[in-house]
Amino acid sequence: MKKFFTVLVLVLLVAANSYSQEKYSVITSVGGGINLPIGDFKDSYLNYGYGMGYNGHLDASMLFTPGIGGRFDITYYNFPLNKDNFSSPYPVMGTVNGGDITLIGAKLNFIGGLLKPSEKAIIYGIVGFGVYFSTVNDIEVKDPSGTVLQRIFGSNSAFFGGSVGARFSYKVDKNVALFAEGAFETYFPTEKWAKMTFGYKNFFIPAKVGVMITVL
Repeated sequence: MKKFFTVLVLVLLVAANSYSQEKYSVITSVGGGINLPIGDFKDSYLNYGYGMGYNGHLDASMLFTPGIGGRFDITYYNFPLNKDNFSSPYPVMGTVNGGDITLIGAKLNFIGGLLKPSEKAIIYGIVGFGVYFSTVNDIEVKDPSGTVLQRIFGSNSAFFGGSVGARFSYKVDKNVALFAEGAFETYFPTEKWAKMTFGYKNFFIPAKVGVMITVL
């Protein structure tokens, strides 16, 4: 993993040096898409498992040169409980409600690559680090009549985490572009209970599409 990050940063710096003559830009983006949990995050929470969810995304970027920039982003992630894997001590179950995990990630990112503002199509890498605020919603098990048989209370926590990914964008107007972005993302539980709850390898892959607007 360290070698991968080293190679990525070197590639981005080389690309930045190739595009160092143009004016910097400030760009905002809004978008959304899907989340694919992998590893322990897919099946660790009390052995129930989580399925594909959705996300919403906002960011603001500044290009210090046409090859290097910084970005601040806030993303909302939702992962639904895999109710098919849920087991209960009660022999007769009606429905299982709740149990979703939501994350709000706030990250600072290094961006770099083919960021030449005059180009119609651009692609660049993104490496970020920040804080993830998590909420695990309560789980309720009800019998067919609607009586609550079992309730597992949720929790709220905050963890550090990071991501590495890439974005491709295509201009549809002078200051407007459409983008597609993918990343490999993780966060790092520290407390013993959090590791048991969220798993030791909390990896997921968010895929996003949206609109970019150059404001400066």
